[in-house]
Amino acid sequence: MLRSERTGLMPFSSGPVWVREVLLESAGIAGMPVLAARTVAPVATLEGVGAGFARLGNRPLGELLFTHPAVVRGEIQWTRLSRRHWRLKESVCPRWGRRTLYEVGGLPLLVNEFFLPVVFERGMEA
Repeated sequence: MLRSERTGLMPFSSGPVWVREVLLESAGIAGMPVLAARTVAPVATLEGVGAGFARLGNRPLGELLFTHPAVVRGEIQWTRLSRRHWRLKESVCPRWGRRTLYEVGGLPLLVNEFFLPVVFERGMEA
C-alpha cells in the first residue's frame, strides 16, 4: 500500500488490505485506456455489507458505489502529478488524478483515479 493510501485509510491502515487495479477504455477512443484506477480497502470493509465489492470481477466499481445503500461518498481530492511519480513511458503517464474516500457500512474504501494523457489530447465522448 502506498503512503498516501495509508494516510487516506487512517485509522484502518495497519491490517491487510484489498487492492483492485483496472485500466478503463472509452467507446470514443477505442483500444486506448483513458483512466487508470486503483481501489484500496481494509479486508474488513469487504465483509458483511461490503462483501459485494470483493466479487465484482470485470463489473464496474461504480455499479456498487452508486447503488449500494450502505455507501457514503466523501470529498473528492484532486492532484496534478509530475513525471517522477511514474515508471511508465511518458505517453501513458497520467497528469491529473483524483481520489475519493467512501464509507461502506462505516468502513473505508479509497478510490484513486488517474486520467491518462489521451483524455486531454483527443477528448472523450460521453
